[in-house]
Amino acid sequence: MRSERTLQFPARISKGALALLVAVAACKSEVSGPIKKIAPPVKPAAPEPTANPLGQFAANQLYMAMQKTYFKINTGDSSKLSATEKCEIAENTQIVLKAPPGKVLNKHWNVELQLRIPGCSLEKGYLFAEHWRQSPSAGGTDPCGFPTTLDIEKGRQLAQEASRINIGRFTGRCYEFAGIAIENVGLMPKGAGAWRAAGVPPESAADFVRVENSSQSGNFERLRPNTWACLPEGTIVVWDRGVCGFNATHGHIEVVVSRNAAYPAETRLCSDGCQTLQTKCSINSGVSFFYPKKR
Repeated sequence: MRSERTLQFPARISKGALALLVAVAACKSEVSGPIKKIAPPVKPAAPEPTANPLGQFAANQLYMAMQKTYFKINTGDSSKLSATEKCEIAENTQIVLKAPPGKVLNKHWNVELQLRIPGCSLEKGYLFAEHWRQSPSAGGTDPCGFPTTLDIEKGRQLAQEASRINIGRFTGRCYEFAGIAIENVGLMPKGAGAWRAAGVPPESAADFVRVENSSQSGNFERLRPNTWACLPEGTIVVWDRGVCGFNATHGHIEVVVSRNAAYPAETRLCSDGCQTLQTKCSINSGVSFFYPKKR
């Protein structure tokens, strides 16, 4: 630790010598100029908060949570809201809005989501604007381009039904259980005979793709995602025979029951059993995607 040394004068000093010392102290240095007292640095003022931190927040753009935050039915203190009045949103969660946000209130945006957040019962509410930014992975634009014809509510019902009826293990009956969920939400008539009559063979999961040309085609929108992040809840995923290690005779079928757009490998699907998404396989070969369509 540096010690500060005090200049010591002799006990006895003449008035002339003291005057000389004062004069020298006041002299101009030939090297550095007059001796000046250095003012302490001025700390810059804190920047003013941005009035509209998400001024570009708009529909059909992908946004990411910068930290853990909440989606809630009002702008009150999150700690004082019940579980039915708020949903916790993990860091890096991505969202897309149905429409531009409403008026900002207490730094919160009043929004409606294009797709419900997994595990959250809310679809309209308030987000704390300063916790969000445009997703860098998408350059601020939603890469999914979901068609406006998607029936999001029906997709949500299908996801919930597929999650509810699964038996917790794969037994070779994926088509049966996925089919029951599809029937139970009214997307297909009930019974193997009715499926066959509609033009959808009920024997092999891979043949569900024929629904596109069946009498029930109006119930389904075929999705053509360019990334595994673009599978909303309720997407029916059909793997062709032998693709990605699935059955070489019948293929495989599952329903997306929870979507994780930030980490697609954690997206979860169910039929007779449940598993996470096989993202190591190609999305462009041997796999088809269908979603409930507005009628």
